[in-house]
Amino acid sequence: CDVHRTRDGRVVVRRGETLERTTNGAGRVAERTLAELKALDAGKSEKIPTLEELLDLVRGRATPFIELKGQGVEAEVARLVRAAGLEGQAW
Repeated sequence: CDVHRTRDGRVVVRRGETLERTTNGAGRVAERTLAELKALDAGKSEKIPTLEELLDLVRGRATPFIELKGQGVEAEVARLVRAAGLEGQAW
């Protein structure tokens, strides 16, 4: 999964750095806060998940493959993976 940092420093799972293709929003993920992104419809009333939400979902079920997008996301991703107890299990 591709992960991007939001304007307020949260990490979300999102294919592509812009919102137009798969949400009812516009602009770049990095220019929006998490609250603004959560207000968008990503199809069938789905919301853009945070990396924390994804890690909770896959724990014990799958190995997360995380692709870092943008700058400054590395440390927060590492922290979230450790906090989820998936250190050494995520790629």
